[in-house]
Amino acid sequence: MKSRVEDFNPNNHDCWEQHHITDKRITVLENKMETMEQASVNLIERQEKHEQKVDVAFEKLCVSLDSAVSKFETFETTVKTAWKTITIGGMVLGAILAALWAVASKVLPLIAS
Repeated sequence: MKSRVEDFNPNNHDCWEQHHITDKRITVLENKMETMEQASVNLIERQEKHEQKVDVAFEKLCVSLDSAVSKFETFETTVKTAWKTITIGGMVLGAILAALWAVASKVLPLIAS
């Protein structure tokens, strides 16, 4: 069995043709590798842009949630104030009705007689 070195013959046209084909294949592979590297760089850039968009969207969501919580707290305070007002108003109305009842229960018998 001969080694490749022994097979090499500079005058052999097939050998030079094979060398040329190998060079072309290497060039094609190098070009593909460069294309893959560029695609990888592009993918990383797209991922970074996407992450930035996600960060911005998350910040907007946080601001919206803070605003919603603030509005809910304001609403809760308004409801509590309204409930106190209604409760106090109810007690005042009840006192007025009790006073009117007391007056009416003493005055109506006098008017009736």
